[in-house]
Amino acid sequence: MFYHYFFDQNKSGEILSRITNDLDKITETLQTGLLKLLVAIGTIIGSLAIMIYYNVLLTFIFLIFMVICIIITQVVANKNLKYAALRQETLGSLTGVVEEYYTGRNIIKAYNHEKESIEQVQHYTELNRKATQKADFLTNSVNPLIRLITRLAQAIIAVIAGHAMLSVTMSVGVVQAFFQYVNQAGEPLTQASFMINTLQSALASAKTYI
Repeated sequence: MFYHYFFDQNKSGEILSRITNDLDKITETLQTGLLKLLVAIGTIIGSLAIMIYYNVLLTFIFLIFMVICIIITQVVANKNLKYAALRQETLGSLTGVVEEYYTGRNIIKAYNHEKESIEQVQHYTELNRKATQKADFLTNSVNPLIRLITRLAQAIIAVIAGHAMLSVTMSVGVVQAFFQYVNQAGEPLTQASFMINTLQSALASAKTYI
């Protein structure tokens, strides 16, 4: 009963799109993105532990910027999930329409409906283009945005650390070591934000497939 309902409610091309495009997207993202995300989280946790050992105040400042990055990532990821789901949905519709018109091209030609069929394909192509453009923009914009915030955090920490060196409350070696771990935690934070958004795209594919 379920299979009968499923195949009746979906065009053959749309089913094919879900089986190939969506599952390929899920597989590719999970194979590469999930591992990188776990490595990035582990690196951030380890770096933060050592940063706390060196200086609690500077680590707290860095944590404030991390919270800002997490909030931005969450906001962008929620919007990305919406447009990624729309992209997969419009891709399935486009594939279904193309498959239907290609299979019935002789009938379309016999009844002189070529113009209408071309307009329908162009319509679904434009819908997919807009959804893909928005999803790709959100996925790729979060990386430089998070990197900008981490660079701003480093600049503020550098000013405070410089003042601490002048007042002889921190040595040059400690500041250098602290900055090394700031950089070590900053780049994985950027990668984690990017991978979270990429995983959202895979999640959107999974939802449209289910």
